[in-house]
Amino acid sequence: MNISKLKKLATVKKLSIKELSEKVGISETGMYKALKKGDFKISTLEKISAILDVPVGYFFEESSKNTGDIIGSQNYNVNNISIILDSKQQEIEYLKRELLLKDKIIQLLENKSV
Repeated sequence: MNISKLKKLATVKKLSIKELSEKVGISETGMYKALKKGDFKISTLEKISAILDVPVGYFFEESSKNTGDIIGSQNYNVNNISIILDSKQQEIEYLKRELLLKDKIIQLLENKSV
């Protein structure tokens, strides 16, 4: 899991770790422990993904772009847009794969009923 992506995206969304943990419904200490270990329950990761508006897979994929250090960067707006664009592109690719899978399932079911 790419913890730095989670931290950067939270920063872009102007959420502190404390605020994120409150929204997720876990203690701040629990959040810090999970971040340190890089290990979250699936349900917690799904909540974090929903709050940060990215697919769960976003935190496991390597970024094709180097977004740089957002905190203290002079190019904050460019990095902000780049991260959001990257996450939306990944979400689109994920949804395209899901649609293809659904189409295959529909075709299989249609062939079975014939």
